[in-house]
Amino acid sequence: MSDQQPATRSQNVKYFLAGAVVAAIALFLLYRFPGSSEGFDHNGDGNLDEIHTWQGDLISKIEHDRNGDGNIDLLWNYGFDGVIESMKADNDFDGTFEQTVQYERGMPAVGRIDSSGDGTRDVHNNYQNGVLTSSEYWDPFTNLRKKVIYYNAFGKVVESEFDSTGDGRLDQKTEYDFFGDPHSSEK
Repeated sequence: MSDQQPATRSQNVKYFLAGAVVAAIALFLLYRFPGSSEGFDHNGDGNLDEIHTWQGDLISKIEHDRNGDGNIDLLWNYGFDGVIESMKADNDFDGTFEQTVQYERGMPAVGRIDSSGDGTRDVHNNYQNGVLTSSEYWDPFTNLRKKVIYYNAFGKVVESEFDSTGDGRLDQKTEYDFFGDPHSSEK
């Protein structure tokens, strides 16, 4: 009888763990599905300009047609927890998303802009705790960093660095005053 006791205990643990996994999956599906959508017609043309997609009680996606042409040109994606993960924007309304922003813990972390549509970023925006700290401008032909602009916590330009020779080294530095006017420059 003592030989059978450990086998029964290990079986009970296996059944308990299997039940916990099944319960976790069932709860996940219960709260995430079914999905639903609702929309808004902001300009009264009969077409939805903004569509909110829900999974259970949590938002999963927002799509927005900002210029009323019937095409989505702004897209926010949310994670399973309902917190924003990414944003894509078509700012010239040509059907291609040229701007992306990745979020961490619901705050912007990194943004990229591909204004030429060649698949490589032209502008790289860096954020710290959701606040824009710098913008890097890249040469689309050489793929070298051409300029960096640094911002204070209120979005004002405080400093910039520039590659005046095209070798990828930022060799010219400019500082800006309260009004965004350059007040000192050095090579």
